[in-house]
Amino acid sequence: MRQRRLEIELLKFIAAIMVVILHVFEPGGGIHQFIYLIGSFGIPLFFMINGYLLSEKNIDFAYANRKLFNYVKFIAMWTLIIGIPLSIFQHRFALIWLFVDAINGKGLLFHLWFLAGLVALYYIKALSKKLTLSRNMNFGEIIGLIVLLLSLSFCLNILLKCLYDLEIRDIVSPGLRIVTNGCYFILGQNIRKCKFRNHQKSLLFMFIVSIFGVYAVSTIIGNKWASTMYSSIPVLVGTVALFLLITNNSLNTSEWPSNVQHILTMSTGIWILHPFVLKVINKIHRVLFGEIGFISKLLILIITITISCLITHRLNKSKYLSRLIKV
Repeated sequence: MRQRRLEIELLKFIAAIMVVILHVFEPGGGIHQFIYLIGSFGIPLFFMINGYLLSEKNIDFAYANRKLFNYVKFIAMWTLIIGIPLSIFQHRFALIWLFVDAINGKGLLFHLWFLAGLVALYYIKALSKKLTLSRNMNFGEIIGLIVLLLSLSFCLNILLKCLYDLEIRDIVSPGLRIVTNGCYFILGQNIRKCKFRNHQKSLLFMFIVSIFGVYAVSTIIGNKWASTMYSSIPVLVGTVALFLLITNNSLNTSEWPSNVQHILTMSTGIWILHPFVLKVINKIHRVLFGEIGFISKLLILIITITISCLITHRLNKSKYLSRLIKV
């Protein structure tokens, strides 16, 4: 691995674990809700990482077209794998709706919406470049604009909830939530161009405070969904704090065991496989033990991550099967 690569792999692994937390705990109350909302930093972190990695990339229409082709091919592959047996057992043609649902963040492949979200951002970036809409802004102006856009999005969501009992998540599919997804992507692109002082204790404190802040905001506005919190200030602050906390430290690969480094590279596999693993484990638990309590969910979280890692490890050993977990 290159020197900076280990930090990014660690960030991606943390983001993947946070996404698993979201799906294991789901919205609830008390300690369940608190743990669930820790996962609300995962998706923003993923978009920020992608922006960071592509900050020096020339994103034009040719690049966006390549990514679109690759992502459609990847989703189509999983659609065939899941859709063919599903069509046989349910006696209906499931391929088309399974593909469409994946893009819209629904169904058995709901988690693949993230790829649609990235493609949308690539095309917007390419269009702004083509039309020369982007201009040079200093980092302070970018942060100010991002805070403004996210705050407006958050307030709009509250307004929709109060007036119509609807939320943005009910109207717009996750891949097309350009403001939220785009703000974290742009933040990642621009944060790489800046140098920050390494205040580890302050960043760690900010992240911990942000976790409690997200829970407090969720409780105050009476909204339990993590996706609503993506545009909140606590998630923004916490995501940036965690990102800088990791990337500001050059992790020496020689000081990290090779097994640990190998596990950190499994974030994509965990993200892709965990919904299927989790579904099976939840069904087994309900059949054998009934209702899933808090301790059970903690154990299920650990088991889901472990099994996803083991399957990823086995798939990576095959030239062809590894394509299932390589986007």
